[in-house]
Amino acid sequence: MFSRLRLGTKLLWFIAPIMVVAMGIVFTWLIKKEERLIRGEIKTKAEMLALQLEIIREYIAEKQDVINT
Repeated sequence: MFSRLRLGTKLLWFIAPIMVVAMGIVFTWLIKKEERLIRGEIKTKAEMLALQLEIIREYIAEKQDVINT
């Protein structure tokens, strides 16, 4: 049956599965890379927010007597 098909069709049947697998691998790699970048960005933003909170708490602690009097 496969011998009756035209050359273009045979080529398509040969290349299509390879392309599907290759594109699946590339998309999976891109998704994982993007996820790592997003997690890194979230971690950096959380660290900056924690630092800002520490600075605010220190400022309030320094000015507590001025605020209460």
